Formats: sequence, structure tokens, C-alpha cells
Amino acid sequence: MFQNLNRERFRFFYTGLSLSVFNTLVDIMKVHGNTLPYLLTVEEQITLTLVRLRLGLQFQHLGKRFGILHQLASRVFNSWIDILYLQLKDQIM
Repeated sequence: MFQNLNRERFRFFYTGLSLSVFNTLVDIMKVHGNTLPYLLTVEEQITLTLVRLRLGLQFQHLGKRFGILHQLASRVFNSWIDILYLQLKDQIM
């Protein structure tokens, strides 16, 4: 499902970010994501988090879409919410 996210309109629909903004976010956050013990790439982890925030999909649905258990989808989301808050809180107006 999420392989279509390279197309701009799909990326924006699922994450709320343009492709260039998304790629910038991933580049900035890679240093933090590389320390996490998950098998998903940093890009996939951030995508999962943004999709959950934008669309409110349940963890069971996200787990199925990303090929992981729903418990792991929940852990990925919770980890990234903390990281994104700590790294971006000063950027929010």
C-alpha cells in the first residue's frame, strides 16, 4: 500500500507533508531513528507515525499495512511521538 507514497498526492494524503518536507524530516530524524531497535526503516517508522496522526488508523491496520504486529506498530508510534516532540517542540508556533 505505502509504496505509492513516492507519488506526491499520495504522500500528502497519507502524511499531510509534501515529498520534499517529508524527506527533510526523515533526513533530520535519521540520527535518532537509527538508535531504535525496529526492523522498519526510519522512513517507514516516520510514515507509520504520520499516517496514524493524520488518519487515525488503528494499530492493527497499520501493522497489517507495514507487515508487522500491531503491538510493534504501537511501540514504533509511541517512540516516534516522543522523539518528534523533543526535537520539534521549539518549531511549533
